[in-house]
Amino acid sequence: MSFEEKTSEIEQGLKCQGCGAILTYQPGTSYLACSYCGTRNEIADQLPEDGHIESTDYKVFGQAMEGLADERYSYLAEVVHCSNCGANSRLNPHVTADLCAFCASPLVIDHQQKRILKPHGLVPFSVDYKNAFRLLTQWAGKIWFAPNDFKRIFNSRNDRLKGVYVPFWSYDADVQSDYVGSRGEYYYVTRTRRNSDGETEEYEERRTNWYPASGSIYSQFKDIVISGSTSLPEKFSDKIGPWNLG
Repeated sequence: MSFEEKTSEIEQGLKCQGCGAILTYQPGTSYLACSYCGTRNEIADQLPEDGHIESTDYKVFGQAMEGLADERYSYLAEVVHCSNCGANSRLNPHVTADLCAFCASPLVIDHQQKRILKPHGLVPFSVDYKNAFRLLTQWAGKIWFAPNDFKRIFNSRNDRLKGVYVPFWSYDADVQSDYVGSRGEYYYVTRTRRNSDGETEEYEERRTNWYPASGSIYSQFKDIVISGSTSLPEKFSDKIGPWNLG
């Protein structure tokens, strides 16, 4: 299946089976709820029968990236840039005021639309808002020297907790490397010396014989997951997972 066909398949899968509207996921559930007709669209297992997720050739994907203005590969969204932390946030339609999901600073809504690359797949939230806030409360209660700004924001409104989707890239690669160099092999010779008492003693001295060396190494790498976010520190993105990539 080509990248274009896969993108179209995902786009169709996000539409309501009842009325065709874009669906909204309810964290902690196994369905997509339609806010217009109320239909519950169950999330089916999207893995093929053989358990493998089909990959896209890197060059083919690169060509698709060049056509980012094409609706087959991207969609138009309200994007706001935070002047405090530098993060970009995607806003829902008709939103006139909001806070940055990363630093809680007020966002200046200038209603700039930007085309964003459509994801190849999506892992839904497994924790709903109520449980997420409970876990955050437990964690915050263990902090002895929390900054005053954190306490103020945390205690003022509990609806400021927001889920954020983090982009990741998954890579497979067949790598062949050719090398040329020198290989050293140790050998030992027996030498004599005088110790601190003036007596002669033998000892082993290590030496190295060098030989020219060359060859090829072939390796396969599969499902190497790399964060595509420039806002989330690596020490946090590395903790996201595990990934069921088939």
